[in-house]
Amino acid sequence: MIILDGKTLQKELSLNQKERFQRLGKKCLLVIVSVGENQESEIYIRHKIKYGEDLGVLVKRLEFSENISFDDLKSEINKLNNDEGVSGIIIQLPAGDFKAEKLIVLIDPKKDVDGFNKNCFVRPATARGVEELLSFYKIGIKSKKAIVVGKSLVVGKPIAEFLRNFGANVKVFDRESINIKEEAKNSEILVFATGAVKFFNCDYIGDNLPVVIDVGISKGEDGKVCGDTDFRLCLDKVSAMTPVPGGVGPMTVWALFENLYELAVES
Repeated sequence: MIILDGKTLQKELSLNQKERFQRLGKKCLLVIVSVGENQESEIYIRHKIKYGEDLGVLVKRLEFSENISFDDLKSEINKLNNDEGVSGIIIQLPAGDFKAEKLIVLIDPKKDVDGFNKNCFVRPATARGVEELLSFYKIGIKSKKAIVVGKSLVVGKPIAEFLRNFGANVKVFDRESINIKEEAKNSEILVFATGAVKFFNCDYIGDNLPVVIDVGISKGEDGKVCGDTDFRLCLDKVSAMTPVPGGVGPMTVWALFENLYELAVES
């Protein structure tokens, strides 16, 4: 069984990344916009800020109350869009009660580091990170049966599209779908992206040694970071698996700064 170690791979890839940012000849500024408080989001935000500092990239955070109006938030994002000193913008999701679909379109595609806009210049970061992780560990995708549990615009759907583009036969579900277990047991690639603490367990694994990609990140009752899956007792039934923390999360952050670099080159 292979542990898909995103943390170690991120560290290796960051060396080349840092050199390329240094050769740009200009200082990049990434702005992270957050609305309200969310424990899981704080984990990612801290990681992004630290990673950016290590690369020599300026990372600024703008925090807004959960009571901010949509018009006021739109105005603040427009200021960032029009600021020539801002290289990239991230709206940390979830963002209060605002729908992701309404927020991501507010970002200028030329500054959309997450890659969510239809007209953006870069690929969705989480899907790009997963792609790099699978490629590094030489895990094939073509003609594989895959399920993605989680239909979010920002994670589930981009990963499903990436898998289809590489030739996988993909089915997408949400957490309430009644036939997930049956489909999971017959699939070779399992992607869980719901944010449900250890919701998925050995009951979802068949006898075909699947690859498990856990995109979830939450805090359990013990305060420790955990994912959507709880497969500790059935590691002998999977061929490869991402840990949480240390799997998809670090690769998503790597991909965000890859996107930032590409946007900076084009600007």
